[in-house]
Amino acid sequence: MRNEIRHRRLYAFYHCKVLNVLEMLIVASLSSMGLIVSNLIPLTCAGIAFILFLCYSCWLWFRKPDRVVINKYVADITSITALYVLSILTLRPGSKWWYAAPLLCALWALAMLVIKPKSDEIFEIKSAD
Repeated sequence: MRNEIRHRRLYAFYHCKVLNVLEMLIVASLSSMGLIVSNLIPLTCAGIAFILFLCYSCWLWFRKPDRVVINKYVADITSITALYVLSILTLRPGSKWWYAAPLLCALWALAMLVIKPKSDEIFEIKSAD
């Protein structure tokens, strides 16, 4: 069975390294609202990351670059972390340590990006098919 990518720009959007790091920052800062008394700092960080996410998304869709850097591992970690944060925000656990896990996961993933950039790929959006 041949693994065929139907929409290359959409695939690049989901696996883009920059967008996944920004999404991880949004999720980590929103999960820290359960740890910090004042919600101003986490909301400000999440807002700035969301604005950067929107700007990069618009650049990716409207400017149509030929290639972007993708990382499948970061995309998988980001989606798992986002699902975890949604579940803890819904269940509202009693311990504050449940809110610290996404922060630790985000720090671990960002450290892995710096230490092991071998999993990065340059993805050609406009293929020569």
